[in-house]
Amino acid sequence: NMIDVFGTLAAAALVLLPCVNRINNQINSMAYFEPFFMGVSDNLQDEINGEKVDMSLTGVTLLRSNSFSESHLLKDVILPSTLTDVEDMVFAGCYGLKEITLPDSLKYIGHSMFFECTSLENVELHSNLEVIGDYSFSRVALKTVNLPKSLKKIGSYAFSGCNFLTELVIPEGITSIGHYAFENCK
Repeated sequence: NMIDVFGTLAAAALVLLPCVNRINNQINSMAYFEPFFMGVSDNLQDEINGEKVDMSLTGVTLLRSNSFSESHLLKDVILPSTLTDVEDMVFAGCYGLKEITLPDSLKYIGHSMFFECTSLENVELHSNLEVIGDYSFSRVALKTVNLPKSLKKIGSYAFSGCNFLTELVIPEGITSIGHYAFENCK
């Protein structure tokens, strides 16, 4: 009888361990998000199942690398107006991501921030944005992009592989466009 109990517990641990590790890694990479977790404690299940993340009331100023990467079920994200810094690959590989609200406070879009977000068709870039990092929107389903006049730099491969992107107006203030920034765009 005890062997059956331990066998059942061991099997459950093997099934749940990857999920627990993934949640633990996300929490560790977002340890500075204490106000975020306090603000969504009633909706924590929504955060875990990945349908929607609303950080608008959190006061977060930084998103660390890979904070949400490979969250395939994530569909909608609202970032806080206090966000000023993002590291690399924050949403990379979020295949289900369809909508994201970027704040006016964001001046830099990190390296590969939306790399391979293949469901993301539209992003509104606000007037304070100055830099789009390398591979930021590479292999994304963007159809249109309105680059703000404040933009100064577009990184290498920033929009490469955006097969549905058919029109783009580059503002006069651009001082640097990286290698292959628009490779394989229509």
